[in-house]
Amino acid sequence: MTLRRFVIATILAVTIEDARRKKVRAIVAGVRDFLLGHSGPAPTSVDLSVDEDDRDGIAVVLVTHNGMRFLEEQLASIAGQSTKPDAVYLVDDRSSDGSGEYVVDYFASHGSIPVVVVRAPEICAADLYTRIAANFEAGMRAAASEYRYIALSDQDDIWEADRLAMQRDRLSTGRALLTVGDASLIDQDGVLTGRRLREHFPVPASWHESTSAERMRILLRHPIATGAAMMVDSRIVRYATPVPAGWLHDRWLSLVGAAVDAIDVDDRIVVRYRISPSQVVGTRGTDKSGWNHLSEGGSRPYLAARKIGHLSGRLRALADSEPIRAELSLYRVLRSYLVPRGRDDA
Repeated sequence: MTLRRFVIATILAVTIEDARRKKVRAIVAGVRDFLLGHSGPAPTSVDLSVDEDDRDGIAVVLVTHNGMRFLEEQLASIAGQSTKPDAVYLVDDRSSDGSGEYVVDYFASHGSIPVVVVRAPEICAADLYTRIAANFEAGMRAAASEYRYIALSDQDDIWEADRLAMQRDRLSTGRALLTVGDASLIDQDGVLTGRRLREHFPVPASWHESTSAERMRILLRHPIATGAAMMVDSRIVRYATPVPAGWLHDRWLSLVGAAVDAIDVDDRIVVRYRISPSQVVGTRGTDKSGWNHLSEGGSRPYLAARKIGHLSGRLRALADSEPIRAELSLYRVLRSYLVPRGRDDA
């Protein structure tokens, strides 16, 4: 019924009503926005200024789901930080093994770090990326109202003792709203493998000398940042959320950081990142091209179109400068994904 009314109204608007050309343009724009998933007002420009009364505390956003096997080591590394977090925001995604309760009890008896329990959002989408992103988004939104710096945490890694201090210092001394470090890879028993996370999320040697537009192009081509080694300034949360459906939170956050020219890449190791057979995201699939990630092998072309729309629409509206905005035009977004990796990189 709604579709029939739309068709009838469209026919009337373009045949017998006044201002037909203007109405045709409006109809086309509306259909385009629907197909690309655009909704609501355009994002406002990002304000990088810091009020003098802004709080400088550090929060940790921890998401758990049946993680008891490795959880104690992760929590011990958080409690043992040289700079303690002011709070841990816990989002437990319906664990059946007591993971959520264990986190609360652990911090009550190890350093008395306050735990704020955030209810996991009800997600109708079957897409795993959307579900994971929604959990982290819920935690970040809650933490952003109280603390300036937010470190993201998986449930099975081990943090280096000075991770929070190092990443807080990098964000507090520059204009970056997001910093991401490197990690040593460990196996399921916690043994170092001799490899680093950047082997899966490579950063070009030219990154630090690249222009902001070139960095945007690099990030469009392939991910370089993982949430397990990431800290954000809470100001980015209001611009990066809601995370669009189909995106992982860390991928979207890094793209937003590049769009506003406020992403910092640190070569130092901040985490020991665990690789295990139960891992569902992370280093898996990082050798895919951008187009593979978008189209999921061609099985969900609608999602691919929506994600292209998120880049050339919502992300482009946030862009800090015209060169970055140009990289997010529909033509250049498609070109970045379709050109084989290794060609036309900065």
